[in-house]
Amino acid sequence: MYGRKQSYEGKGFVIVTNNFKDTLLTYNLPDTLYKFPPSHFAYYQYSFLFPDSVRSKYRVYLSFRNAKEDEKIYSICRGDILIADIRRFVKNRQIKILCIRK
Repeated sequence: MYGRKQSYEGKGFVIVTNNFKDTLLTYNLPDTLYKFPPSHFAYYQYSFLFPDSVRSKYRVYLSFRNAKEDEKIYSICRGDILIADIRRFVKNRQIKILCIRK
């Protein structure tokens, strides 16, 4: 159902588009784009979104394509994060970022 399964230690990012009209997941957001403070990830066990106060702070312009089945990554749940909401919002839509800028 979910393509290849693999353990992945990097961060996946849910990108919210068009004023929350769509959500996409990517694992290839460049580390150099933004330096996210650790506090933004403090409640990741309960919500996949950044805190309300900073959700609109990190805007990006990007071109992307849908990830091919063999490119998709499915993190193994270690039991310390609620991934049900991510799956519900993302609906297996993963993207490969081709170009991105602030």
